[in-house]
Amino acid sequence: MIRGAIVDQRAGLVIINGKESPRACPRCPLLQECTNNIKSISRSLGVTIKSITPADAYLELISTIINEGLVKILLNDYIDLHVNSDST
Repeated sequence: MIRGAIVDQRAGLVIINGKESPRACPRCPLLQECTNNIKSISRSLGVTIKSITPADAYLELISTIINEGLVKILLNDYIDLHVNSDST
């Protein structure tokens, strides 16, 4: 089972959770577009991408954004978990 992210013209960005990176990136007609997009997004967010393929780079970028957000929450010394229970 592959893992990574791909761009589909109908679905948009599709994230696949699997075990190995896809080998399709080098043959994809959208390779240059994906590469340009991920570079642009990472520059605008100040994230350094180390992945070679766009499929892995998208996952790396998303993971970095999530991890940085979690660190910011934890640096605030608390996490407010509020559960609304509607009693009817």
